[in-house]
Amino acid sequence: MIKLGVIAALPAEARCLAGRSIAIRQIVQIKETSLIISGMGAGNAANAAELLINSGVNALVSWGTAGALSPELRPGMVFIPEIVQQSSTHQYQTQPEWRQQIMQQLGTVIPAKTGSIVQIHSVLANVQHKSQLHQASQAHAVDMESGAIAEIAHINKLPFLIIRSIADAHDQSVPSIAIDTIDEYGRVLLQTFLPGLIRKPGEIADLLRLGNNFRRACHSLRQVAMLTGTTLALPGKLRD
Repeated sequence: MIKLGVIAALPAEARCLAGRSIAIRQIVQIKETSLIISGMGAGNAANAAELLINSGVNALVSWGTAGALSPELRPGMVFIPEIVQQSSTHQYQTQPEWRQQIMQQLGTVIPAKTGSIVQIHSVLANVQHKSQLHQASQAHAVDMESGAIAEIAHINKLPFLIIRSIADAHDQSVPSIAIDTIDEYGRVLLQTFLPGLIRKPGEIADLLRLGNNFRRACHSLRQVAMLTGTTLALPGKLRD
């Protein structure tokens, strides 16, 4: 029988599935699904995936938000990739029947896009870097965890899916304050955030835009959870 494990980098992303706040780096049971907050980055995500597998989980989901590289992806859109590129030489395919099942369940309520996503090591801060990566990889979106989770799933021969909602557009710069003044769980460090605002007041508008788009992305993730349940449309034949 399949036991589902879901990895979210940030507490805000995990809340969209759990419906409440949960402890960081601890496996929490949400009905029949195991959920863990990993923190941002490939290493954190891989460690979380291994913890879930050691607890008995045998299917994995990378859940959360992503940045757009393609102009067809706008903030708030749901993205369920077919391919994750971990590097220029390593890529993995998500479970086809599962991907088709969830897209059918979402239907016209939340029209989901598919394509490819590429893993990066740090946040892409400006539009030029996004454009360069899009041209080099031909990927539609970017995140910092899915490649590592896919690799762990591949090594352990487990079905794997990526469910992401777009938090920043391809033509949207990420203000340096948003990068330099948060920890690996997305928590604002006030001792650096307030001085940063004073030094760079011109970034306030971009920061507000990013926050609004992140809220739109989280709203879409909550809708996905509502429509597909905590098993996230995992096909019955995989669960049996």
